[in-house]
Amino acid sequence: MPKVRILLVNTKVSRSTKKMVAGVRELRDKYPSVVGPILDSVEAIVEKAEYLLHQLAQVSHTQPQPNTDTIHAGLQDLCQVNQCLLNALGVGHRALDQVCAVARERGLAAKLTGAGGGGCAFILLPPDYPWEKLEEVVEALSKAGFESWETTIGSAGVTAHNFVST
Repeated sequence: MPKVRILLVNTKVSRSTKKMVAGVRELRDKYPSVVGPILDSVEAIVEKAEYLLHQLAQVSHTQPQPNTDTIHAGLQDLCQVNQCLLNALGVGHRALDQVCAVARERGLAAKLTGAGGGGCAFILLPPDYPWEKLEEVVEALSKAGFESWETTIGSAGVTAHNFVST
């Protein structure tokens, strides 16, 4: 799995995962022929993103970055489309839209994380995104009342080690 730079953004808007999930279920039950295809599209986006991340992992292990920009652009497109679909399902929030607007104004893509309705979003950062531009993004988000942290995703995670006591 390749490491991908993101800016994690806390909108500080509290929400209830239970209510968000129930709202999507209610909408699906009410309009299955409309909501079903939206959910299918979300699934297709996840599958395409997995494919692009796999491609990115191959590029980073074999040669110096020939297709990285194209792959990253594809991931940005998928984030934007996914966010629009999530809004259509009713799990967006105007604070999340504001995060997406800050990102879009700077040529970046953002989407909500978790169940939506507030909470957190992430902004996808190109590998070579300049620090000066990132500071501008962080400042704009801070002025809107949000907190943000740069991090990476795609790391190994928790690893179990054998511990021998003497």
